[in-house]
Amino acid sequence: GCVGGGWGRGGGVSICFPGAVVGGSDNSALLFKRGLCDLSVAGGSYDMEFGVSPLDRFRDDKEDIMEQAGFAPEMIFTLSSDPMDWDNVPQSYWDMMAYIRLVCIAGQDAFLLESVFRGDVWGFMQYPVSQANEKLVLETLIGTIEGALEGFSTTEGEDARAQSTESLPLRQRMAAAARLGERKALGVALQTFLSDFETLDSKEYYQERRLRELNLDRPLDESEIIDPDMPIGRGAIEQEY
Repeated sequence: GCVGGGWGRGGGVSICFPGAVVGGSDNSALLFKRGLCDLSVAGGSYDMEFGVSPLDRFRDDKEDIMEQAGFAPEMIFTLSSDPMDWDNVPQSYWDMMAYIRLVCIAGQDAFLLESVFRGDVWGFMQYPVSQANEKLVLETLIGTIEGALEGFSTTEGEDARAQSTESLPLRQRMAAAARLGERKALGVALQTFLSDFETLDSKEYYQERRLRELNLDRPLDESEIIDPDMPIGRGAIEQEY
């Protein structure tokens, strides 16, 4: 893309840049990294930071697991305005979901933080842990995004008009374009997580996956059923015979 401006005497200046440098039409990243943005596109990104609360009773365990997995106690994840392609999901999305699932571990799911699972727990976080945990994860993401959208000091309409008004200073127009890109990234993510929230009842959680792996998610065979009234022990066997 190219950024044009009225710098210099007697004419304008155009600066062209490869989209791959900043990951495509991402005005937010371009403005941050290069001090420029492309007024002809509407793409952008938004950074969100997550971490373990200092008040979390499992903080030490969670931070130890994060360190072993190569993550810091506080992490920044970037939301993109590109529509989610579920056939080609970027690894950064799975990393974010796993990280926040771990952050949100509490209550009956806390047994997964025991040292016996330490080598496997990050793998467990790659998939929904429990309905309560997944619900908290999505509520955290949705609430964070809604809070960010409410935090803009300008409206989307005001930024759209500012971006397209050539009489305004270029820096003002670029700032408006970056905010539009951030709003778009937040909007795409919000719709993604709201849709995901509707599927909570149909997801497979840790307990169901574990039963399936052990081949126990099926009706029991008669030979596997033990009569609770049957006496157990050597004396009972001798009496039987």
